[in-house]
Amino acid sequence: MNNQFFEKFVTIERNIAKEKGTTKLFALLQLEEAGASWDVVISSEGLPDDGKNWKNLRFVINKINQVLDKQETIRIPRVVLLDPSQPFFKELERFLSQNGNPKEFGHCEIDGMKIKHAHIIVSPVDDSKTFVTKAAVDELQQRLLVIEQAVKQMMSPPQFQHLMEKSRLQNSLPRYHLWISKTNFTGQQI
Repeated sequence: MNNQFFEKFVTIERNIAKEKGTTKLFALLQLEEAGASWDVVISSEGLPDDGKNWKNLRFVINKINQVLDKQETIRIPRVVLLDPSQPFFKELERFLSQNGNPKEFGHCEIDGMKIKHAHIIVSPVDDSKTFVTKAAVDELQQRLLVIEQAVKQMMSPPQFQHLMEKSRLQNSLPRYHLWISKTNFTGQQI
């Protein structure tokens, strides 16, 4: 399948979230025994498994049918509404957390399910603790120096000095540098 197929599921997830609230998990799973077909797995408080009523399941299927063409729809034999307390959800969350929260993975077994390929549209793993590498911090410092030099060239020396004093940029840059050197590169001071 091409990336355009998976991008359509980003749109589908957004459409569902607009009406039913945030999804905790939205994934496409290709199981070992399933050939070229993909199961859609969704977990959202706004979409509980409503038993034999199937109202929520029909809602999701309608959203999928609004975006996919007939050939693409044939490749989706199953839509699963998953409760976060179910073992598969917990095992998938643990797997994603332990493996750097990948957006795509394959050839693994999670809670007894052999997954050939998976695309994670929305992950249950909290990505708010983004790690910053030393290289990224160094690049940011270099960009700040370039900006400072550009501003310096556009202004006369007295204007630049006044700007530096007024904004306390002269004092805040060394503090910023010290703050960076005292972080654990997650953006939090240690």
